[in-house]
Amino acid sequence: GVAVDNISPRSYSGLSLASLSQSRSGQMNRAVPYDAIVLQYGLNVMSPEILRYDSYARRMVAVIKHLQACYPQTDIILMGVGDRSRKVNGSFTTMQAVVALSRAQRMAARSAGIVFWDTFEAMGGQNGMLDYVAKKQANKDYTHINHKGGKRLAEEFVKSLEYLVNQGDR
Repeated sequence: GVAVDNISPRSYSGLSLASLSQSRSGQMNRAVPYDAIVLQYGLNVMSPEILRYDSYARRMVAVIKHLQACYPQTDIILMGVGDRSRKVNGSFTTMQAVVALSRAQRMAARSAGIVFWDTFEAMGGQNGMLDYVAKKQANKDYTHINHKGGKRLAEEFVKSLEYLVNQGDR
C-alpha cells in the first residue's frame, strides 16, 4: 500500500522545509521510514513579471540537501510547476514565468542529484492548461487543476514511476 503525508498549506513555497529538525526527522524516519518524498511547489511562487528564479532554485537546492540529510535512504522527486495561463489580447496563453520557473526547478533537481518530473510537459506543454479547462479538469481561473485534472496528472506520474522501476529491473 501507499501512505501519504501531505504538507500543503495554501500558497506555500516549500522553502521552510530547510528548517525541519534533523533529529525529529530522524525519529520519524526510524518509526516510519519513507521510501520517497515528492516535492511539488511553485504555482504560487510565480509572478507574470518575474522571469528569473535563480534565487528560488538555490534555496530549493538547500531544502533538498537538508531533506537528504534528514532522510538519507529516501528517494526524492521534484515535480515541476504545472501550466498556468493568463489572458493576453483576449486569449489565454501560458505565462512565460511557468517556463522560467520550470527551468529553474529542473536545474535545482539536477544540482541536488534528484529526479525532476516535468509537470508542465505532462500537462501538454505550452497552452496545456487550455485542454484541462476545456475538459473541465481545471478551474476557469486557468491556474488550478481540480480533482479530475489531478487524477489525470496522477496517472501520468504513476506511469513515469512504473517506467523508472521497470528500467531498474533490466
